[in-house]
Amino acid sequence: MELLINNIRRYISLSDEEAKEIMSFFELNKVSKKIMLLEKGDESDFTLFVSSGCLKMYSLDKDGIKHIIQFASEDWWISDLYSFLTGNPSEYYIESVKDTSYLKLTKEQREIMLEKHPKMERFFRIMCEYNIIHSRKRIVDLMQTPAKERYEKFCKMYPTIVNDVPLKHIASYIGVTPEFLSKLRSIR
Repeated sequence: MELLINNIRRYISLSDEEAKEIMSFFELNKVSKKIMLLEKGDESDFTLFVSSGCLKMYSLDKDGIKHIIQFASEDWWISDLYSFLTGNPSEYYIESVKDTSYLKLTKEQREIMLEKHPKMERFFRIMCEYNIIHSRKRIVDLMQTPAKERYEKFCKMYPTIVNDVPLKHIASYIGVTPEFLSKLRSIR
């Protein structure tokens, strides 16, 4: 729980009393490896904060190939923001990569929390802005940055999971085949 409060305090100030109240809106959950937390077609009425372990969000194309959109390791947030904000069915899956502990904030609890703690609006606005920036940078990287550089960026962004995540997931995230990534790693 302290990890979450420290994450929030990076962007807004919270008194100890406010922190305690905010924590009451989150539910602690633990899942083992390969547990589905969101499936395509479901409404994503929650956002998750990972306290340990790792989650991934992905889509499946018409051939059943996974396309990793995001990893969320310790101290990261994950949600299908489009579904969360609009109530539309999700296009994505969220699954645990390894045993994971996370704090869940439902849409309903979030609204109550924002009503009682308006400064959390600022926090979530900042998170959305960072999400947009990161997504745009990722798109440009996929179009313009060589695969080797994308892999190096992945290693810097996710240092705690780079050795725990299957190679095929990393390859999917950086937009190459597992075979190509294996060759690329061997010449590092």
